[in-house]
Amino acid sequence: MSTKNEDIITERPDKQFTVAVLSGSTFQGIKKAIGAELDEIGLVHEIYLAPYNQYMQEIINIDSALYCANPQLVILAVDLRNVLGELFFDPYMISEKERKQRMADILDSHKQLIMTLLEETDAQMIVHNFEVPTYSPLGIIEGKQEYGYKRSIEEMNEELRLFAVGRNRLFIFDYNGFLSGIGKRNAFDWKMYYIGDISLNPIYLKLLAHEYAGYVKPMLSKVKKCLVLDCDNTLWGGILGEDGVDGIELGPTSEGKPFVEFQKYLLALNKRGLLLAINSKNNREDVLKLLHEHPYMILREEHFSSIQVNWEDKPSNMITISKELNIGLDSLVFFDDDRTICAIMRSILPQITVVEMPDDPALYSETLLTLNELNLMQITDEDRKRSDMYMVERKRNEATKQHGSLEDFLRSLELTVEISRANDSTVPRISQLTQKTNQFNLTTKRYSEEEIRSFMNSPNYVVKSLRVWDKFGDYGLTGVVITRDDGQERIIEEFLLSCRVLGKNVEFSVLSQLIDDTKKDGIKTLIGLFEKTSKNIPAERFYKEAMFEQVIGDDALQRSVFTIGQTIFPSKRAKFITIIST
Repeated sequence: MSTKNEDIITERPDKQFTVAVLSGSTFQGIKKAIGAELDEIGLVHEIYLAPYNQYMQEIINIDSALYCANPQLVILAVDLRNVLGELFFDPYMISEKERKQRMADILDSHKQLIMTLLEETDAQMIVHNFEVPTYSPLGIIEGKQEYGYKRSIEEMNEELRLFAVGRNRLFIFDYNGFLSGIGKRNAFDWKMYYIGDISLNPIYLKLLAHEYAGYVKPMLSKVKKCLVLDCDNTLWGGILGEDGVDGIELGPTSEGKPFVEFQKYLLALNKRGLLLAINSKNNREDVLKLLHEHPYMILREEHFSSIQVNWEDKPSNMITISKELNIGLDSLVFFDDDRTICAIMRSILPQITVVEMPDDPALYSETLLTLNELNLMQITDEDRKRSDMYMVERKRNEATKQHGSLEDFLRSLELTVEISRANDSTVPRISQLTQKTNQFNLTTKRYSEEEIRSFMNSPNYVVKSLRVWDKFGDYGLTGVVITRDDGQERIIEEFLLSCRVLGKNVEFSVLSQLIDDTKKDGIKTLIGLFEKTSKNIPAERFYKEAMFEQVIGDDALQRSVFTIGQTIFPSKRAKFITIIST
């Protein structure tokens, strides 16, 4: 049941991912198809498929098997034939006024079912829009109707899209677009429809399940952060070392245009927040010259957060890129046209997603656009600024060489940390950080935007965001602290920092401020929680180094205590960091 009005929110266990599928037609094969996709992601899962054409009953009855399944994801796939009935065959059997009212009633009923699901579950929702029919009883004069059959369905789809705006757990899947992509005549098999009320040809169920997986991956933070590209025959046609800058294929020719458009799609993804990097066996000077001077080069040096152009082996370069950008190998996607290199990369670094480019460059853009690991649940201002932030980070790294010690360098940065209460504008980024941050994340709990807002509305919880900047620029909103008061105890339910600000003593300065605030509020005890994972090892000794006393327990969740007025906080708070607490 929904927890949005509860004071205490518990995290759903990660042991099993449950999907519920509700459909108005026979959809039996989708269970196996979704299962295969979730197996590929590496999820332990359960898939509940509602009985045939029982979606309304399942949603309305709060004691139904649907709610007992407690799904994390609900898919509502209602066929146009279900909702229109006899009007599907001849919508013009009634007047235009009656049709408008009928369509409005159908849409209102559909919205009410969706709202019931949102209210009665904590699940993310994927709702199919309606297929715009290719058929009309009016034939070629359908397009001349002021309120025609096709227009009525298009307007319903637009209303559904607008209905989802502002409802963060609701996503409208463009099922009509999906069918258009494969061809609506291909998607519908008349014989199977008559035999078993099957509205989608089963040969396309695997493709549909792949589309669903594009929602699951960002839900579970299984998305990629950086696209790493080979150069020769990937970013351009030909071999730069042999053909020269003027001889490569890149420009307004039939051979060069696929590479130009491939780069345009890459640039659009970069502006959205995906990092770009180069991993190429080439002369660095030649590649930089091309990036700077070629008139049809869309991607320039400033668009790449890491450029590894050398004669080292490519797996080693991938490790260098991972370290330089401070992101995991499993956050990287590698593009190369060389099948041998791709096979070596998969063998040596299986964490990396490897994309073997097709033989025909005309298919490069399509290959990129079909990757479902690049989706996001929301795009924040920090996402849009990410590439620029990494460029600023390069300047910081260069500045380290000018100082004799780390402390001298950190002092020179003139670091400022602003600690602020969460508000509506920062909730999306706060939720995103809880979903994505692993290294310095004390509990690695994953919270939706609705759960963050629940904390904000609770008298016992306080949600604060951390924004960090220095003389070079803004790191953005890079940290979150969530506390809960329980009598004379204040519990740090969540404390996390983006890897971008680690190693600068920010975490100890924030904790020191948190101790000061706890003391001012007259609370005697501050408790820090830590749950070890395979990725948050950098945070394992944090509370111990801050002189918290660990309480020995049997469960995986460790509790450490700081007694206000008795425990002495170590001199970890950096004097060179300015704290602004609001």
